[in-house]
Amino acid sequence: PLKEVIQTQLFQGKPYRAKFRMKNKKGEWIWILSYGNLVEKDQDGKPIRAMGIHLDISDHMRQQNEREERKFPQFGPMTFQTDGAGKIIEWSKGAEELFAINEEEAKKKTVYELFENEKKPLIDATISKASEGDKLAAFVAQMERNGFSLALSFQLTLQKNGEGNSGGFLWKGKDVTDRAKMSEKVVALEQEKSNLVTIISHQLRTPLSVVQNSLAILEELSEKEPVNKEECHEYLDICKNNVSRITEMIHDTLDYEELEFHLKEWNFKEVDLGKAIQEFLESLKGKFEEKQLKLGIEIAPSLPCVMIDRESIIKAVNILMQNAFNFTEKGGVVVRLYQKEDQLMIEVADTGIGIRKEDFPTLFTMFAQIHSSNLRFGSGLGLVIAKKILEYHGGTVTFESEFGKGSTFRLHIPLKEK
Repeated sequence: PLKEVIQTQLFQGKPYRAKFRMKNKKGEWIWILSYGNLVEKDQDGKPIRAMGIHLDISDHMRQQNEREERKFPQFGPMTFQTDGAGKIIEWSKGAEELFAINEEEAKKKTVYELFENEKKPLIDATISKASEGDKLAAFVAQMERNGFSLALSFQLTLQKNGEGNSGGFLWKGKDVTDRAKMSEKVVALEQEKSNLVTIISHQLRTPLSVVQNSLAILEELSEKEPVNKEECHEYLDICKNNVSRITEMIHDTLDYEELEFHLKEWNFKEVDLGKAIQEFLESLKGKFEEKQLKLGIEIAPSLPCVMIDRESIIKAVNILMQNAFNFTEKGGVVVRLYQKEDQLMIEVADTGIGIRKEDFPTLFTMFAQIHSSNLRFGSGLGLVIAKKILEYHGGTVTFESEFGKGSTFRLHIPLKEK
């Protein structure tokens, strides 16, 4: 079936994604997550060559299996009955399993003793609703059982005796853990989206205001005779720079959403990373010369090709280069590419202002701005995006920095077996 799935995708010219087991060089069975795409067809249109990437996900699968082996506790009907004062008078097998209390012991307790003390006001309010005939009277209790955190919904129904008077309450428990967890995820996701919109909106105000003010001044200058072209060009440059800043913020936000919500389409190919890095850095030389900064390039010879999404890796390098350029006023930046064991390392070292130690923990968080307001650049999403790109390649980003002396960032790209 796996072979058929891959062949079908390749015949249709679509990238494939598959998960399977195979033996490694040591003869051990490992789990592999494979991505690939068609790169060559024969004259009849049949696929004859494909390229892809294999990721070892054995640890992930092992953890998943361990979680599955430790299933959430399964309980029978979790029902019990109390009198009007809350004393337990009936006790089911499901309730015994949940609370780990037998029927004899349970009948010595009140409902308040089953739950934490802080639940009493909630229980009283639910009992009051049930007493008034509210058939939806219920509350949710958080409980720890067998190492799991459970969310349990208890619905109360008023019981009447033969004379029509209150005969206590029937309590029906229901495990709503999955629903509660899903609700938490939805809330967290919505909160993150809301935060993203709020912060980006706030950050856009400054460059938009600058553009607006500059255009107003340009309008005034254009009405004067003679027109001061030099002054007009000065304000046009201000507009261009801030429009570029706005564009960068929007692009970074879209890139972040693609990565965070798994919307990005990856294009893994075998790449000569040395050549790709050299070509990219050549395009930055003019920019560095204008600022009178040195740009050093040290690429080790005879490096192996690597299976990567070229555009994404270059973007990660560009993020590091932009940061180094923006926060370096004297000296320069050195970019190194070399092999270290089973990884290719891209190193960007600058002689800039460096990073304070107290800012290290927040460096890879959303919208981290670690420098004073007059030195802020970009969207605050760059390093987060770079880290996510490297993590998708099975790598990571590390750094070291000394405030006042400079920083060194490294992209670790694992070499995959062909």
